[in-house]
Amino acid sequence: MTKGEAVGIALLFCDYLIDEKNSNKKTLAGVFSGIYGKKFPSPCRPFWIYASFTNLEGEHTFAVNIVFEKTKNVLLSIGGNLTSKGPDGVIELALPVNNLMLPEPGPCGVTLHIDGTTIMNRTLYLNEVPKE
Repeated sequence: MTKGEAVGIALLFCDYLIDEKNSNKKTLAGVFSGIYGKKFPSPCRPFWIYASFTNLEGEHTFAVNIVFEKTKNVLLSIGGNLTSKGPDGVIELALPVNNLMLPEPGPCGVTLHIDGTTIMNRTLYLNEVPKE
């Protein structure tokens, strides 16, 4: 691990995220790896992306992107600035996702970038509800 190079801890999707302001604890409920739709294209219900990482100091930019793998279309991009007080601290991002349109079933790549460098990635699966 190089000093100043962000180290990923977690990249999760959940239905609900509670941020306890007094204790700074996060409660994640309904953690998932896939989203289901009855027909496509389909609007997605709101959800949260939780990301945590460490080994940073000072001012940085971040971006989280959801890219539909089949077409390489960016379905969502969330970004901003963050400040780390020191490399031993853990930075947590709680990002609400609203108004996401699901184009068709298939995998999406979800990536977290710090200062333009990919720190973590994982797959979010878009699934069709099985027909009865």
